[in-house]
Amino acid sequence: RINIYAQESQKMYLSIDNLYDLIETNNKELKTAKTARNVAQQDYNVAQSNRLPDLNVSATVSYNGNATIMDRDFTNSMSAQTPHLGNSVMVNLYQPIYSGGAITGNINLAKSQSQMADIAIDNTRDNMKIAVISCYLNLFKCRNLLKVYDENIILTEKLIQNMHSSNEQGIVLKNDITRYELRLSTLKFDRTTIENNIKVLNYNICSHLSLNPSIEIIPDSTIINQLLPIDGVEYWKNLSQNNSLRLKTIHTQQDILKQSDKITRSEYLPHVGIVAGNTLESPITYEVPPIDKNINYWWVGINVSYNISSLFKTNKKTLRNKLELTRLSEHLSATSEDLNREIEQAYILYTQAHQQLSTQLKNVELATENYRIVDKRFNNQLALLTDMLDASTAKLDAETRLINAKINTIYYYYQLKFISSTL
Repeated sequence: RINIYAQESQKMYLSIDNLYDLIETNNKELKTAKTARNVAQQDYNVAQSNRLPDLNVSATVSYNGNATIMDRDFTNSMSAQTPHLGNSVMVNLYQPIYSGGAITGNINLAKSQSQMADIAIDNTRDNMKIAVISCYLNLFKCRNLLKVYDENIILTEKLIQNMHSSNEQGIVLKNDITRYELRLSTLKFDRTTIENNIKVLNYNICSHLSLNPSIEIIPDSTIINQLLPIDGVEYWKNLSQNNSLRLKTIHTQQDILKQSDKITRSEYLPHVGIVAGNTLESPITYEVPPIDKNINYWWVGINVSYNISSLFKTNKKTLRNKLELTRLSEHLSATSEDLNREIEQAYILYTQAHQQLSTQLKNVELATENYRIVDKRFNNQLALLTDMLDASTAKLDAETRLINAKINTIYYYYQLKFISSTL
């Protein structure tokens, strides 16, 4: 059950687990992939039905004209009365016994294609998850940056107000106030930019989740408090080699090609089946004059067919399959190396984000303390305006970097899970 709290202002408080649930139920691309899987499953059922016998029934009613009898040189013709009402009922059955592995190969091929459709669903699901998570974390970052800017705007406005009082006392120059008013204007402009980014990110999330774009997404504030493990890079590499959807896709492609090759090689072998039938027809036209009676006869036997042209055509197909298998094997090796490189890069960024987070926590503490001291000295006329400006800028920069470091740590963790297909 999705834990969503809707309010009159059309706000939705969503955690990452909520996002996963909504992707599963609402995402249109995922629905399309699931429909494709249903089609592949039906193809498998169709392939299995090829083991069943083919049974054909046909019935004919006809009007027969009189026969004309003549010599071989087309002279001395005469008319022979023929029963005008004709009818026939035919039943034919063919039960395949041996097809050189073609039927089994087609069943296994359809099964592998169904597995490929399952992988496509997982791949679509993971792509949607990482896309939504990226927007979600950036949304969280922007909302927190908005709070930081709001706090700094309030502090700047308060400082300007104090400076106006000092100006009346002749302590602060008008030019100093102008510099801080310029800083306030810049802060407000940057805040507007962040608000616009929030609108874009909010719209993208709603679009991916098929939600009304007027809904305001509120990220879970506890996300930055979660403990993220720092497993070794080899752990993530092994995880990706065992779970990567890209590797599974290539393995399944190899299975599909092997089954296709078996079907191709079945052309070298004869096809054997049981045939049976029954025919009821009238009149009996191979007698002269025709006999106006029904005749019924049945048969049963063995049908053996062989495509002789396969001896000089099929070898080209099998050679092509062999080359394609070699290509897939090389592609598998290259993809495995690509995964290791991607894991290595993401892991370095992940550990770097952890280090930055630790550093930025200390920097915020120092910047806040510095701002408090400078503010106190400035109010006691023991510090210059430039000192106050520098302290305010350092505080804003440290707080901004802290938020970025927290979100980057979470993002690179999910990036590692995405690359290893463990989202």
